[in-house]
Amino acid sequence: MKKFFQIFFILFFVVSCDSFNSGVEKEIKLDKNKILKDFKDKFSAVIPDDSLVSISTIKDSPIKGLKEGVILFKTLNETQQLTFFISNDGRYIIFQPQIYDFAGPTKNIDLMNSLNLKGIPRLGGNEGSIRIVEYSDFQCPACKFGAEQVKKLKNEYGDKISFYYKHYPLSFHKWADDAAYFTSCVNDTFGEKKILGIS
Repeated sequence: MKKFFQIFFILFFVVSCDSFNSGVEKEIKLDKNKILKDFKDKFSAVIPDDSLVSISTIKDSPIKGLKEGVILFKTLNETQQLTFFISNDGRYIIFQPQIYDFAGPTKNIDLMNSLNLKGIPRLGGNEGSIRIVEYSDFQCPACKFGAEQVKKLKNEYGDKISFYYKHYPLSFHKWADDAAYFTSCVNDTFGEKKILGIS
C-alpha cells in the first residue's frame, strides 16, 4: 500500500508539473526553409527574375516577441536584401522595418573592453580620445557611406577621435575577402600609415 501511494505521488507530481507548464507560451523553433517556402508561395511577384533566393540566420530582435532576418536575392550582377521581422510563432512577418530606440545610445563597457585592437590600423587620436571601431567590407556601398561619415568626423574633430578599422567581408560580396587579405598584407608589410593613405 505504501508503494502504491509513492507511485501515485510521483505520477501526480509529473502530471501536475506538465499541467502548470502548459499555460506558459512555448516558443516555436522557426524553420528557415519553411519561412523561405512561405515567402516564395505568397510573394512570388516581388522576387526578381533569375535570382537565387536564400535567407540569413534568424536571430532575436530588439523587440520582445519578434525575431529578425534577411532574405537575399542573388543574381550574377548583384545581391539585394529584404530585412524582415517575424513573430516567434512564425505567423506574422513585417518587411523592411526600421527600429528607433528613443532611449538613445548606451555604453557597454564589457563589450568595449573585449575589443582587441592590437595591431589594428589606427588613424589619429591618443589613449584618451574617443574610439571609433569600424567593421567594414570594401565592396559594400553602405560601408563606403559609413567611412565617408567617419572621415567627416575625423576632419572636424582631429585627434579627439581614434579611428580603428576591422575587416568584416560579407559572404555575398565576391571580391571582399580578397580585398581584406590584400589590405591586411599591406598593413603587415608597410604599417598602418600606408594602408590608411597617410603617406
